[in-house]
Amino acid sequence: MALKTEKTQKLVKEKRYYTEFGKIKFWNILNDIVLVIILPIFLFFFLEVIFFILNFGYDFSYLKIDNFIILTQNILKNFWDLKNGDVFEKVFFYYITGVFTFLVLFFAYLIYQIKKANILSKLSSLGLEGYKLKKRKDGLLFIIRRGEELDLKKFQDENLENIRQVFSKFFEDNEIIVERYKNKGFYIKKVKLNVKEFDVSKLKKERIYFGQGLKNGDIYLNIGDLTHFLIVGQSGAGKSVFQNLLINQFIYNLQTENGVQELYLVDLKGGVEFLQYSRFKGVNVVTDVPQLLQLSRDLIVLMDERYQEMIKKGWKNWRGGQIVVLIDEYASINDQAGLLEKDEEKELKNNLRTLLAKARAAGIKFIVATQKATSDSIDTTLRENLQSKILMRTISKDAQRVVIPKEQLEELGVEPARFGKGRFVLFTEKILDLVQSPYIQEDFYKEIEKLKKDLLQTENRICKTDNDFIQEKSLSCCEVEAQDLVFSDGEIERGEAKNENPGAETSNNKLPQQEEAIKLRKEMYKLTSKIIDKEKRKNIRALIRKIKEEQEQGIFSYSLDDLKAMKELIESEINAEAERPKAK
Repeated sequence: MALKTEKTQKLVKEKRYYTEFGKIKFWNILNDIVLVIILPIFLFFFLEVIFFILNFGYDFSYLKIDNFIILTQNILKNFWDLKNGDVFEKVFFYYITGVFTFLVLFFAYLIYQIKKANILSKLSSLGLEGYKLKKRKDGLLFIIRRGEELDLKKFQDENLENIRQVFSKFFEDNEIIVERYKNKGFYIKKVKLNVKEFDVSKLKKERIYFGQGLKNGDIYLNIGDLTHFLIVGQSGAGKSVFQNLLINQFIYNLQTENGVQELYLVDLKGGVEFLQYSRFKGVNVVTDVPQLLQLSRDLIVLMDERYQEMIKKGWKNWRGGQIVVLIDEYASINDQAGLLEKDEEKELKNNLRTLLAKARAAGIKFIVATQKATSDSIDTTLRENLQSKILMRTISKDAQRVVIPKEQLEELGVEPARFGKGRFVLFTEKILDLVQSPYIQEDFYKEIEKLKKDLLQTENRICKTDNDFIQEKSLSCCEVEAQDLVFSDGEIERGEAKNENPGAETSNNKLPQQEEAIKLRKEMYKLTSKIIDKEKRKNIRALIRKIKEEQEQGIFSYSLDDLKAMKELIESEINAEAERPKAK
């Protein structure tokens, strides 16, 4: 006969209410309830028999059902007076009081046992039995019983993930994490990361706030210690809000001793989301791939210069203002790189690889955001050089593990597919944590304006390129807000209400034919965006840019008839492209 240990004895008792398949045994529960109620009734009946014997002797003719009913009614009606009666009446009083108290405690204990059985049944369904349950405010702690050893094989990472999935329903779909608890068992915790809206009190000199971590509390990183960052999350995960959080803090630290020297915001989708920040000195918005190519060239030169200075001074890392380049949706670079010449496209990619491999020590930091980090969206070599990772809500398991190794995700016991907005896993050289970033208002930059009035400028800075077809426009902030339309070639369509420079040549000084020629050229450029063939679109735009350069110099070599004919050719090409799929 096997020796009954504490573990087996506890299991037999607990298994009274659940099966090995994780089902509650309702029949056993009902059986216990009936038993506990019937036994006190039977003992009460036995006490009444003794009462009759003491009062009437052994004349059993009094033991009739009617007499029992009358006696029970009298006891219940005069229950409170029994405590002042004779000895036997007091017995009835204390017995009923005791039984009532016992029943209340029993049902409270039964409810607790049912809840506990429900929890243990879930463990049983996972093949994990024999653990002592300890409830905590933030979750459940399971530890091995005395004299037993932890079966480490049952706590491989995949088992922890199975536990998380099963118990997530038990916690009413609250986000939970599962982690090993010393060498005694495991801990299931509810995630509590309620972060307030970001305000100016969280702005710190030369430090960037990321959010509240589950393990580390409020997480700040020094600007000088930042590595290259990769931010990955599907649409709606909160990437844009988080980027705004970083940008506002970088601007707050612009042109400080060990803060940010220059901030470059790269958005090849037109730069609309970032244009508002270009009102600050030191903030540059990059909106087209030729601009990005020129920026990469400039940064290569700057990196080499800084390395030379670091060698002279014996520095291992750059000391002073940092250059931060934030790229929104890296996949758009791949999409637009084809608009460059072959050698320029190759140069851009090589420059980015070089910068991500070497620029960190020179104080040039990249923050790259994308919806997915698979090889079709971002080059594997580039991805590997982005040392710090931020993983927001991502459904695909493969897409998750490309960003953060499986072991780290399972160590945290989290499921990125279930993340809410602004929640992410932060993985750096020193930190692995689940973080909730705060919400930040879109117009928070106005608070920065109040704090950093010296950073304001009267022009929005758009980077020049080597072919200079993107001109740097001098515009006040209020002009930008008055619905300026920024085209991909850097032109700005100005509204009638704009304040023009009185010293510059205005449209009133041009001949009507010249005004018509400029209007036709702009209409043609708009139409080119509808041309599907990249090569044709590229060639036509190159011609339009040449016409633009001549017009800005006061040369109108193309007549109105020439421009109208050119416009008709563009429209016919667009119509032809639209008809081709139908012909198939």
